[in-house]
Amino acid sequence: MGEGVRVGADESTLARSDQRAGSETVSVGVLFSEGSRQVFVARAVAEGRIYRFKGSRGDVEWMTGEAYLAVNGAASILRRLGASVDILAEETCSVASWARYRTIICPNACRLEPDTVRVLESWMRGGGKLVVSGETDLSGTAPAPLRFDWSLFEYAGSVLQGHRRASGAPDDHFHLDKLAWQVREQLRDWGCELDAESPWGDHQNVLVLRHDTDSSTDRTYLDYEVEHEVPATYAILRDRNRAMYLSAIAPHPFLEASFHYTSRRRLGLDRLLLVGKGIDRQVQKANQLGIPSATLHKHGHRFYYPETIEALDYVYGSSPEVVGMGTMARCQNLRYSGDRSMADSYTIQPPNVSVPFWFPFHLVMPRVAGHKVLRGWDCSHFMEPTPGLVNAIFRNASMLPYGVYMLGFHPAHARSDTFRLGGNFPWFRYAVEEAQKRGWLIANYRTVCEALS
Repeated sequence: MGEGVRVGADESTLARSDQRAGSETVSVGVLFSEGSRQVFVARAVAEGRIYRFKGSRGDVEWMTGEAYLAVNGAASILRRLGASVDILAEETCSVASWARYRTIICPNACRLEPDTVRVLESWMRGGGKLVVSGETDLSGTAPAPLRFDWSLFEYAGSVLQGHRRASGAPDDHFHLDKLAWQVREQLRDWGCELDAESPWGDHQNVLVLRHDTDSSTDRTYLDYEVEHEVPATYAILRDRNRAMYLSAIAPHPFLEASFHYTSRRRLGLDRLLLVGKGIDRQVQKANQLGIPSATLHKHGHRFYYPETIEALDYVYGSSPEVVGMGTMARCQNLRYSGDRSMADSYTIQPPNVSVPFWFPFHLVMPRVAGHKVLRGWDCSHFMEPTPGLVNAIFRNASMLPYGVYMLGFHPAHARSDTFRLGGNFPWFRYAVEEAQKRGWLIANYRTVCEALS
């Protein structure tokens, strides 16, 4: 059994990774500018790019197109690179308070307060590296900032949550990771210090095993994980099999029981499950049945943008125990479906992924009334990955360390011929054993989200 497989090792390793949080110097700050966001709001209103829908708490106005998602895009990419990141606000800017940052990134900062500009100029004269992207009103500062040629952080923030589709090929499984690598190389060329280190302590990468139980009672994966003490997350439906899984998982703290909320319903009523308070109602019923909800994982491919993200925010507000979700792996993204003039859709089929990015990230609500970052984490995942795809994961990890790779193996396919004659259990063992050989941390999803939180 490889090091870092047992849950006790997971928790101690991840605890060590958080020790730098209280240090005086943080490598990177990312500036959020409410004045700049208001420019994007005004432009969206003027151009008719506002989508209106009934949300969990009332009417919602949501920006389409460019929606000031660049701050979340930048922060997500920097976390992927192992950097310690703070989100900065103009209201708290001062030379003294920003002296702890070696690099500050200002994405789409097109209307900064004059005091902010003066502080940034003074901070740069003291040796700080200022990086801008997209629209900016910092071009005339002295010294001049470093600049990316295109709005890459807005693009990344949009792709992370289905606001737009990735421009790479459907089978470009590491599209945003490649973008993160390019950002890292450019920052290095500019002399920007990231002080990157693994969030996972002694390990460079993390493997998360996810098992969507669905209607199966096959224990092949479960028995292997119990015998070898391999952590995993089981996403459990509210069906007749739940009691069996809950009782089998309970004695083993390295196994996580989580809730598999559904996006499928007969009679074409899928939408009611995923908008407003629909997901929250599912969570409350699951809790009554004893299904834990520290992490939630979507069953089925339906996803309503942006209504589902607003519904997830309601869950985070009503259920403080929830720390993460698995929403964005694959989907039929029904965008702006409540307005025929705006509606469009696209479908991502496995093994391809909707979000080709391999680190947990936050979702964002770019509302006219205010910008809000959802509290918990989301993560993409590969469904039934072949050994060839697993090898591609290892190659990507050698290019860009610190990743979190969630691999989904359904118990129903462990011994059935659906994907492979004789079942997918050999694919599962290959992924586990190769990760162990490489010294990867194997952790359940709850452990990962709690460490990041």
